[in-house]
Formats: sequence, structure tokens, C-alpha cells
Amino acid sequence: MKSKTFILNIKMIDKKKYKLTVGNTTSAIGLIIGIYFVLNPGYEGWGYAFAYVIFIACTLYFLLDWLLQNVVPKHFYINITEVIIDIFILIWYFNM
Repeated sequence: MKSKTFILNIKMIDKKKYKLTVGNTTSAIGLIIGIYFVLNPGYEGWGYAFAYVIFIACTLYFLLDWLLQNVVPKHFYINITEVIIDIFILIWYFNM
């Protein structure tokens, strides 16, 4: 009896895999940009400050994505939510 319950629990854990979404991709690209700014900070050195902000924002975006994947059952809704967030980020960035 105990082994059947254990096998059922393992099958339930396998269904909750972390999948590729828009937020993962955006955060990974942001981390790459952050690494670029650490390696090439510019003449005045503002790249370091910008890199730290990017690292913090991308980490928070990864956490948001992880939370959404654990709460929302369909990845379609997660992707739509993250596309809307990305559009707001782009609008904010280009209107600075």
C-alpha cells in the first residue's frame, strides 16, 4: 500500500515541471544584458549600477514566473500575462 502511494506522489510531482515561457526568455535575455554591462560599463561606469538593477529585476521576474507556473494551471494564460508585462516594460523604457 505504501509503495503505491509513493508512486502516485512521484507522478504528481512530475506534472509540475518548470516550462519555458515568455518570462523565462525575457529574464534570460535581461541577465545576458546585465552581464554585458558588467563587462563593458562604459566610460563613466554607469553600467555597473544598471547591471545591478537588471539583475534584481530579472530575479524578481523569474520569481514571478515561478509563482505563476505554480498557481495558474494553463501556460497560455501565463504567457499572455507575461507578454502584457513585457509590453508595459517596453512602453515605460522607451518613454523615459
